[in-house]
Amino acid sequence: MAGPLRRIPLRLAAIAAGVALPLLTAGTADANLPSAPSLPPIPALPDIPGGPQAGQPITLLIAPGLGVAPLPPPASGCFVYVSFDNTEARQITFRGQVACGGGVYDPTMAGHALLKDTFSNVVASAAPFGPSAGDGPETSQGSFSGTGGVLSNGLDSTGPVPGLDYTVAFDSSVTISWPQHWGPAATGCSVNGQTLVCHNTTTFTYIPGTKGGDEP
Repeated sequence: MAGPLRRIPLRLAAIAAGVALPLLTAGTADANLPSAPSLPPIPALPDIPGGPQAGQPITLLIAPGLGVAPLPPPASGCFVYVSFDNTEARQITFRGQVACGGGVYDPTMAGHALLKDTFSNVVASAAPFGPSAGDGPETSQGSFSGTGGVLSNGLDSTGPVPGLDYTVAFDSSVTISWPQHWGPAATGCSVNGQTLVCHNTTTFTYIPGTKGGDEP
């Protein structure tokens, strides 16, 4: 039979074991708390025939050439158009436009066109557009006839001068909805997240009765 002194350590060991078991159980309960609910899945973009496939980059192209021609943008891309029209007497009509194909989901566009003379003076400013939602085309169009608001010297105060060069400068941006993404930026453009910003110019010699550039 164990003596009184030997029973004390045994009782202490039993008490310690009894206390330790609930503590370990409590630690296990804390480790098994319910996990945070998962985020809802990202909704898929509409399936548009001819549109970009999942993960396919959106492209932006600068309409080529100076011959006026309808150039609809590809379904999975956008176009920037710059054009001019000298068919009105002593007047230049100039414009910058942006349009996207039907497969580009929910784009937002903005743009502003200026006309500069051969000395780089701004002689006319077109009304800007945007930010506006939709595939476009969106147009910033103005005219220069030398009447009112002229910012440069006497040559320009008389209107466009035959034989002198003029430049249409068009600043534009297109923002596309995530998870769409832009491909490599075209010349004169840069990508910042979902937004593509472009600065494009077209220089032409003012000859009455002529026109050029591209229109959607």
